[in-house]
Amino acid sequence: MMRTLFLALLLSVPAAGQVWTPPTSSYRPDAFPYGAALSGKRVVVSPGHGWTYDNGWTFQRDLWKWEGCGSCEGIIEDIYNAETAYDYLVPLLRQVGATVYVVREIDRQEAEVIVDDGDSGYEESGPWQAGSTPSLGYKNDYRASLAKSGGKATYHLAVPKDGYYWVSIRYAASDNRCSRTRFTVLRDAVENTFEVDQRKDGGRWLYLARLYFAKEGANRVVVSGPEGEDCYIIADGVRIGGGFDTQTQGGVPANQPRWKMAARWYLPYLGVPDSAFPYVNDVVVRPFFANWQGADAYLSLHANASGGNMPTVTGTSTYRYNCQLGYRWEPLDPALCDEPPGSAGLQALVQTSIVADLRTEWDPAWTDHGPLVANFGELRELKAIPGVLVESAFFDGVKTAPGHLYPDNLALHDPRFRYILSRAMVRAAIEYLAPGKPFPPEPPTGLVVRNVAGKLLASWKAVDGAIGYRVYVARGGRVFDAGTVASQNTFVLPDVAAGEVAFVRVTSLNAGGESMASEAIGARLRSDGGKPDILLVNGYDRQDAYVREKDNSRDYSVEHGLAIRAAAGGAYYFDGAANEAVEEGAVALSDYRFVIWALGRESTEHETFSALEQMEVRS
Repeated sequence: MMRTLFLALLLSVPAAGQVWTPPTSSYRPDAFPYGAALSGKRVVVSPGHGWTYDNGWTFQRDLWKWEGCGSCEGIIEDIYNAETAYDYLVPLLRQVGATVYVVREIDRQEAEVIVDDGDSGYEESGPWQAGSTPSLGYKNDYRASLAKSGGKATYHLAVPKDGYYWVSIRYAASDNRCSRTRFTVLRDAVENTFEVDQRKDGGRWLYLARLYFAKEGANRVVVSGPEGEDCYIIADGVRIGGGFDTQTQGGVPANQPRWKMAARWYLPYLGVPDSAFPYVNDVVVRPFFANWQGADAYLSLHANASGGNMPTVTGTSTYRYNCQLGYRWEPLDPALCDEPPGSAGLQALVQTSIVADLRTEWDPAWTDHGPLVANFGELRELKAIPGVLVESAFFDGVKTAPGHLYPDNLALHDPRFRYILSRAMVRAAIEYLAPGKPFPPEPPTGLVVRNVAGKLLASWKAVDGAIGYRVYVARGGRVFDAGTVASQNTFVLPDVAAGEVAFVRVTSLNAGGESMASEAIGARLRSDGGKPDILLVNGYDRQDAYVREKDNSRDYSVEHGLAIRAAAGGAYYFDGAANEAVEEGAVALSDYRFVIWALGRESTEHETFSALEQMEVRS
């Protein structure tokens, strides 16, 4: 068959680019069909620094770029810490079952919508009553209903623009509340259900999941109770988006997206009372929050600095509290000091895990500065919570050290480094909090979605260590569903209408939890069982120090697929494949009249349109 190849370059960002994370957490009742390593564990994550007031609003660290970086963005540690935590560390912890609390705002969506009980977007059905202790509620009120009475409350969300938003909730906790209050997020007909124990964690925003909302959709959150139970469900506040902070200090507004704010300025907004802070500065409010919240471990993420006079400095170190024994930035025998108890064990595992994984997957010569101690306020004020502070790499390491592959500053830019680092920290947390439990598997690769006998069939490479998979489907856009568990590495998409375009992401599952997701691949269903004319290949894999998560969210198949559907009055149908699937022979180009090879901002390092791919096209 004569084939025509189109190379399609898509260089703009059509959606708020960020790592896509599955809506999986301890709040989802069906999240872990095979188990989760950190189920029942609570972890506080502290991404260091942020926008703060010190005789004027400012970041706490300067912008640094490695020598010769050209168009790279540069690293401000305050931002790096937050991005790495929000894209990788926090999702990975949630995906192994931990309940995660963060000292800074995790939603990078600058828009924000809050619906309170009593607002115009709020409605009730069944018997409800005013809360008996109004001061516990958001804006000093809340509503209560006995679960067995069948009452429901609905929050209608006026979404300001298409995009990804974290859904967070707030309620007044008490002993007579339900342990399984249901919060159902509806985006048109797509439903995500979460269950929350309203006996605890009241008076603060709890983050359920990061989901894509279409502005024109019927978007709402429904609160309901476990049927027949003699406990109360609470309807108080529902929020989407992180928002923009305009609080004023010294007569000057902050004027920053809330996710960039330091913990000192965010935690009161979260709902933490002044009584949680014996004294206040941006360093100590983080451990004070952990003490107030309660946790099994405290993980603090930073980048290091040499003072600017050692441009080839490189490597990772970790810190625990020195018990004020006079040791500073040096090792200390745990037999002499291990406060809070268990910190030395956690630190040793984190240090070993990070260095081992970076040497295996990033730089074989990665420098190990070892587990050290210091009198850091962030660690000193922890009470009975094992804590470690990670200095991941040097932001002022702007030159490649002899015998190394890259400058540290470049590494801190790179999504691949950030993922390896965060995954290593999560693996160490598993070893410490749940020894013997497995690590979650890696994400699936080689995804193909194709027309087979009037259905759409998704297939992918089997993943080592996976017991099953979860397949997420979005119909006609980016509103992915809650996912369906598959025991094999194939899946027939249900309920796809003729002519409809569907996109798929897949994760891997085992007794450790759930992996990060594959790229998004789509197809358009041809109901007559015929073969589509077009194969859409996603060849845009690049993520590095220049093309970051926000530049390639690995879902550009959506733009290309919807454009194919709209072309020529809807005359064209297509299958979709990851470029690796073509390389490995999982899909034959000869089956199609046209091949669209979707690319983006490419590089020689990533071997755009590789020799093997070109051979497949020529053959």
